[in-house]
Amino acid sequence: MCGITGFFNPESNFDPRPFLKIATDSLAHRGPDASGTWANTDLAGLGHRRLSIIDLSESANQPMISGNGRFVIAFNGEIYNFSDVRKQLEDCGTIFKSHSDTEVVIEAFASWGTECVNRFIGMFAFAIFDLHARRLFLCRDRAGVKPLHYFWDGHFFAFASEIRALREYPPFRKNLNHQAVAEFFQYGYISQPDSIYANVKKLPPGSWLQIDLETKTPVVTSYWDIRSFLTGSPGQSNPEELENRLEQLLCEAFSYRMVADVEVGVFLSGGLDSSLVTALLTRSAGKKVRTFTLGFNEAEIDESPWAARIASHLGTSHTEFRLSSSEAEKLIKELPDVYDEPFGDNSAVSTLMLSRLVSKEVKVVLSADGGDELFGGYDYYRKLPSDFSFFTSFPEAAKQFLAGAGKIISRPGLQININSLASSRLKKLFRNAAQIVQSCRSSSSGNFYRFMRAIWQPYEIKNLLGDYHEKRFLLDDLTDNLSLVEKMMAWDLFYYIPDDILTKVDRATMSTGLEGRDPFLDHRVIEMALQLPESMKIRNTESKSVLRRLLSRHMPSELFERPKRGFPIPLVQWRTSETGREIAAEIDAFIAEGACGLNTKTVRSELEFYRRSSGNEFQIWLLYVFASWARRWLG
Repeated sequence: MCGITGFFNPESNFDPRPFLKIATDSLAHRGPDASGTWANTDLAGLGHRRLSIIDLSESANQPMISGNGRFVIAFNGEIYNFSDVRKQLEDCGTIFKSHSDTEVVIEAFASWGTECVNRFIGMFAFAIFDLHARRLFLCRDRAGVKPLHYFWDGHFFAFASEIRALREYPPFRKNLNHQAVAEFFQYGYISQPDSIYANVKKLPPGSWLQIDLETKTPVVTSYWDIRSFLTGSPGQSNPEELENRLEQLLCEAFSYRMVADVEVGVFLSGGLDSSLVTALLTRSAGKKVRTFTLGFNEAEIDESPWAARIASHLGTSHTEFRLSSSEAEKLIKELPDVYDEPFGDNSAVSTLMLSRLVSKEVKVVLSADGGDELFGGYDYYRKLPSDFSFFTSFPEAAKQFLAGAGKIISRPGLQININSLASSRLKKLFRNAAQIVQSCRSSSSGNFYRFMRAIWQPYEIKNLLGDYHEKRFLLDDLTDNLSLVEKMMAWDLFYYIPDDILTKVDRATMSTGLEGRDPFLDHRVIEMALQLPESMKIRNTESKSVLRRLLSRHMPSELFERPKRGFPIPLVQWRTSETGREIAAEIDAFIAEGACGLNTKTVRSELEFYRRSSGNEFQIWLLYVFASWARRWLG
């Protein structure tokens, strides 16, 4: 696990080499164990910061040159089946100098070209420069576990694990992507391929990019796409056979992620998914599994007692940490340094604290991200289809009436009047009414889902930013043969997982030199999950039905059958605390500095309402996150 950066300089008039080390060192938190750079005159350069996990010797340091001297690599991630791929290469005559998976990747590329990616099971983002063809090749894993950003201004190309490294190259400009700003306020994150900056893109999951001296233009190609598995079949119809096949696949995926030359632990929240990961690993590991959980003083969000019971039942070596409100309040000030792009998922605070504590104990930790999105774990997967049917069944006259009401609600300036209402109930009523109006006017079930997931509604964003056009997403045209549940899960897997969940975990863990692994996001598990019948995921009112049945094979159901809890911070409770006042003060300072193009009248209106009453805490949180980010990175 590492940080990578580099450049390709086909025609700019400056020498990037002096800036390569600066950019590389900006990623030191991702790789505190070793550092290296390589440059081929001023045409191309690679930088690497290493977190040593496999082959701890210096022979595994990077950038690394292939045995034939043609290719140079900077690699971030893990190839879990590297021993199998290495054996295939050795059978073909390849001689290795190290025991690292990095050397396996570059020698596989030297032997098989881009096709080598299809042989890898793992999480990865890597760059390979071909000295003969004078071509740069970038690649990102199928699920998007590892990040990869790139900058291109038409003359100079640079890439990096995090945007902060791109800022160290002189051509970089802090020009905002205003569509991305709108998307941040709508969903709390910015989805690939966009970033907060106009000239910076995120390489989509399951894609590679090539740029060379002939074309002088980056070309992105998809090599794996979840859409190709949405209408398929796993080839077996017997539910018990499918369950057994899934359990076998999960056991293999989980065991692969224990491969390391350092100690590995597991995040055990006490929820169903992390309990299943722990149970299957306990059965196959042959030794005590180390588990970690984070407890909260607020009983309504604290799952630590359940985690302790599950750990006791499974016989793990369990460690419990606790997070107080005061500690969480201190951490929010550090978020802009950890997340160098506006990031609104408030559970990042808890994830960051847990990562810092666990990093003192182990160097690698497994999480259970992806279980909800793959197997139907969220409540809205069960509830929204009936809501959609209800809204769309309205008589046409009712729809016209609501559409007219929607036009009134959407008028610029009316939001000020809504916010002037003292009653939080009325505030919520107007916000919900806007959702319903937009949903009833939508002919697309996918659009309905987007409206219902929005934090700031489109009409509110227009008041905040002025006129804008909603982004068109790659999954907007999913076939009508899919159910609304299948569309929602596909959306979350394609956007929410890589750009929210995995971004949260990657930045939190890597900020403290901890490697996070996500066994549910093994691409083979994803492919099978997408093809399972919906009835195996959601059965009547039961979510993640197939995972519940698998877990019941390993522990009593009373240990995991309880309402789902998240990993949030108490935003509502903070409103009247010192933290709430500090959040408001940060936004005040942001307004005084010009609010970075936001409508200051709208921002003040939201802030005034926040100070008087409850109901807009999540909207205020996004304003705070954007303000603190802008003051840190745009100043």
